Amino acid sequence: MRILFIILTIFLLTSCRYDEEFSEVKELRNLKVQVEEIVDEELTMENQQIITNYFGRIKNVLYEVRSNQSIQKYTHRNFSKFYKNNFCNDFIIETENYSKLMNKCSVSGFYICSEEARSYVDLLKSAKSLLATNNIDMILKDESCKKTLKNLGVINE
Repeated sequence: MRILFIILTIFLLTSCRYDEEFSEVKELRNLKVQVEEIVDEELTMENQQIITNYFGRIKNVLYEVRSNQSIQKYTHRNFSKFYKNNFCNDFIIETENYSKLMNKCSVSGFYICSEEARSYVDLLKSAKSLLATNNIDMILKDESCKKTLKNLGVINE
């Protein structure tokens, strides 16, 4: 009985090891939806905060993955489990919506949104460099996702 308890404890601890990081990734889904809801609205302070939250979260997640080899290995092993065929639908803003946001963020030659929003494509390119080839291939199987990433300039296939 004691051995069973020890094995169960070890299993639970190792399976929950990166829950905080993956909850950050899961929150991106909600933030993306919020950004898409404000694309056609005026750029208010509240809407700027929504934009900052989404793009800032992407930057934070990428920093965590980039700076932790264990998270990278875990992500490579479990990528298909977490991101199936809905990667772009869940996390990536469509090209048209991103263009609308960038047009609103540029006023009279001044950029008024967060720097993370302006460097979105660079953030996605750095995310691509962190993924294994088979993970990228899985994402690109979705033709609409492939088109979106190509239009954003993340891939050039």
